Amino acid sequence: MTQEGVLVSLQRMINILHAFLHLSIFEFLVGLIVLASGGDPPVIIAVNFHIVLSLLLYLRYSLMPIFHPHSLYSTPFSGFLLSLRAVPRLGLSLFRAITRHDSPPKVQDSAPFQGGWLALDWATLEVERFAEAQSSTLYVAAIRWLVLMTSLGQDQEMEQFLAGIPDFYASKKVEDPANVLRELNTDLLPRVIVSFMDRSLSSDLFLGITVQKRIRISLRAMEADPYLLQQTFHRALCSGNTTIFKCTDFVRLADRYIDDVDPKLCCLAKCIVAIAINRLENHGSDERWAKIVQRGLNWSQSQFAEYCGQRDSIKLRNLVKITRELSSAHPGHDDPSARAVIQDTLHVVRQLNIENASHQLRAEFCELWNQLVGSMQIQNLLRDPIIKSNARLLLSLTRDIYVSLHEGTDTSRFAFAAFTDGLDSNPVSYTLCNVSTHRCSPPAPENTAAAHGDQEA
Repeated sequence: MTQEGVLVSLQRMINILHAFLHLSIFEFLVGLIVLASGGDPPVIIAVNFHIVLSLLLYLRYSLMPIFHPHSLYSTPFSGFLLSLRAVPRLGLSLFRAITRHDSPPKVQDSAPFQGGWLALDWATLEVERFAEAQSSTLYVAAIRWLVLMTSLGQDQEMEQFLAGIPDFYASKKVEDPANVLRELNTDLLPRVIVSFMDRSLSSDLFLGITVQKRIRISLRAMEADPYLLQQTFHRALCSGNTTIFKCTDFVRLADRYIDDVDPKLCCLAKCIVAIAINRLENHGSDERWAKIVQRGLNWSQSQFAEYCGQRDSIKLRNLVKITRELSSAHPGHDDPSARAVIQDTLHVVRQLNIENASHQLRAEFCELWNQLVGSMQIQNLLRDPIIKSNARLLLSLTRDIYVSLHEGTDTSRFAFAAFTDGLDSNPVSYTLCNVSTHRCSPPAPENTAAAHGDQEA
C-alpha cells in the first residue's frame, strides 16, 4: 500500500472528510440563527452569543499557525488562509527562478500544509526555530507543561522526564539552567519528585529492580541542582510521608549532606536522618542502616553495640541529638516554613517511651533541658536572639517528655503545660531539673576517643 501511494490518497480523503465535517457544523450554526430569528429577543441574543463565541474560537485556531508558527494547532481552513499569504512570496520565488533560469518552485514546497492541515514536520522545525530564538521563559513554560502532563500520566513518562534533568543542566545550549528552573524547583518539581518516589516505593505493582531504578533516577535529578535538593528535602519533611523515610538510598543521600556548608541544607538533612532513625524498626538489621544510625547518634561502635537492641534508648538519644543540633541552627528560623519543619520533625522524633530508656540517656535529656531553659531565660541583650527563640520552641515541643520523666518530683506541678495547645512563651512555665539522680556520668576516655575516630572515618 505504501509503494502504490494508497496512504497518500487515504490521508487526503481523511482531510476532505474533516473539512466537510467542519462545514456541516457551520451550516448547523447558521440554521440555529435562522430558527432563532423568529423567537423572543432573549433567545436570539443567547443563540447568537454562543455561535459568535464558537466562531471566534474557531477563527483563532485557524489563524494561529500564521501568527504563531511554532503552534501545532490548525484547522482545515488554516491552509487556505496561509496560502493567501504565501501568494506574493511564491510569485517572488517564481520571478527569481525565471531570471536565474532555475526550475520553478513547487507549490507543495512553499506551503507547510497538506490537504489543509498543518504538516507535522514543518511545524516541528518551526518549534525548534522558535525555541532557539526565545529566552529562558520558554523553557519554564514548556517544562511546567511537561511536568504537569507527565505527573498525571504514566509513571514511565515521569521516569523519562526525571532522567533528562541532569542532561538539561549539562546542556551547552541553555545559559544558567539553575536560574531557568529556579521557579519550578521551588515547589512543582520537589512535589512531583516526592510523589513519584512515594508511588514507586508503596506500590506492589513494580518489581524491586524497577523501584531501585526509579529511586536512583529521582536522586540523580535532585542532586543536579543544590536548590532542588534542598527544596525536595523540605517537601519530604512537610509531606507527612512515611514511606520515603524507609528508603535506604534516600536517607543515605541526606546523610551525605549533614555536614554541608549550606546551613539550611545541613539542617534539613539532619531532620531527615532523625526521622528515619525514629521510624526504623530494627536499627542493627542492615549494615547500611547501622552506619547511618551510628553516625546520626554520634556513638562509637561499642556504644552502638550496647544500645542496639534498646529501641527507646536509641530514640531518646536521637531526640537529644537532633534537639541539640536545632538549638544552635540558624537557617532562617524566623521563617514560618522553617519552624514548621522543626515542629514536624520533633513531633515524630519524640514518639518514644522514656521509661524504657537507659538512665544515662535520660540524664542526657535533662542536661539538655537545663541548657535550653538557661538559653531562654537569660537576660543578656547580647545573647543571640535566634538561640533564645529556638530554645523556647524546642522546650515547648519536648516538654511532654520532660513531664513524663519527672512525674512525682518537685517539677510535677508543671505537668499541665505538656498538654496545652500552642507554644508557651512564658519562661516561668519551664523549670530546671534539680533531681540529683538525673545527672550524667562522665564518659569513659576510650569511648570518647573511639567516637571521635568513628566520626573522622
